[in-house]
Amino acid sequence: MMHDAKMRTLCFRSLTLQGSSHVLPSSIPHTSPPTISLETLQHEHEQLDARLQKLDRLRSLSPEEQYEKMVIKKRKLALKDRISRHDASL
Repeated sequence: MMHDAKMRTLCFRSLTLQGSSHVLPSSIPHTSPPTISLETLQHEHEQLDARLQKLDRLRSLSPEEQYEKMVIKKRKLALKDRISRHDASL
C-alpha cells in the first residue's frame, strides 16, 4: 500500500512539473472558498469536463493520466454537489 501512495505522489509531482496548459490535479483546489460564484463553479466544471473528454479520446492512458482522470472525476462530483447546494439556497 505504501508503494501505491508513493507512486501517486510521484505521478502527481511529475504532472505539476510538466507545466502543461490543461487542468492538472495540482491546480484543482480541494475546497472552494465560500464566496465563489455559481458561474465560477460552473466554468470550472466545464473545464474539467473538457479535459476529461480529451483523456477519454486517447487510445491508452499513462499512469499519470489515469491518476489525473481519477482526480478530475472526484473534483467534478464535488463541484456538482456544490452547484446543487448553491441552487438549493436560492
